[in-house]
This record gives sequence, C-alpha cells and structure tokens, in this order.
Amino acid sequence: MAKKMNEFGAFQVLSPVLTSYAMRTVDYQFLRTATLPVPLLLLTLGCGGTAVAPPSIQALYPPETVAGTKFLVQGDGRAAIAIGGKNFKPGAVVLFDRRPLETAFGSESAVTASVPDELFSKPGTIQVRVENPDGAASDPMPFTVRQK
Repeated sequence: MAKKMNEFGAFQVLSPVLTSYAMRTVDYQFLRTATLPVPLLLLTLGCGGTAVAPPSIQALYPPETVAGTKFLVQGDGRAAIAIGGKNFKPGAVVLFDRRPLETAFGSESAVTASVPDELFSKPGTIQVRVENPDGAASDPMPFTVRQK
C-alpha cells in the first residue's frame, strides 16, 4: 500500500487492518515516531467522509390503543400508525415487533404504516422500529395495547 501523509504532515498510513488502520505520528520536537491503531470510522471521517445517522423515532401517533379498537382508520378501513422522527429515508419500513408493515414515506421526519388487525387484537406492548433501506434501524419505541 502506498504511503501518504495528510495535509498536516502528521499521519502516514502504513497498512490496512480489518477494522482499523495502523497510523504513524511523528513528534517533531523530539524526532521520534509512534505507531497507533486508529478505528476505521475515525480515519474515514478524518478523510472527509460522512457518517450516516440511523433513523430515530421521536413520537408515535397514537402511542397506544385499546385491544381490538382501530386507530387512525384509513379509507380502506385499515388502522394506521404515524411515526415522527428523523433520518428516515425513502423506502424505510416500519417494523411492529420485527414484522414489516406496508409503509408510506412522507419525509425525512415522517412515515405512516398500515397495521393489520391481528397485531393489536390482544393487550400487550409492541416494539416499533423504523428500518432504512441501508439496514440502519432506529431504537425501539413501545406501542401499548391496553385491555378493553
């Protein structure tokens, strides 16, 4: 692999490693060198790359329902859930306890999904996530189905 110093002349790539690069830094005051492992992400960001933030859920509407009671009823009679957040991408999918739902992308901060009746027919807590096409997924947010 070719050696290349950055614009500051402080680091030189020695060799790629599976999850990190070995980097050399030079202490010009004492004229000595040290080899340090640096995580690949830091190298990528330091070279002008950008990190992609995963989706994040900030709110569910509604946040709960009563068992067997439809919510946000759509024109076709199906229940729906609206999700507000950030970093949603076109093609994002809502997961209801890991089950993918038919999802409509609204914007980077809003998606809506149709929820089949059987998923809210019994009381309990359902973990809702949003997964982008690149596989990045949000942390779960609970949706509560209360007893009648």
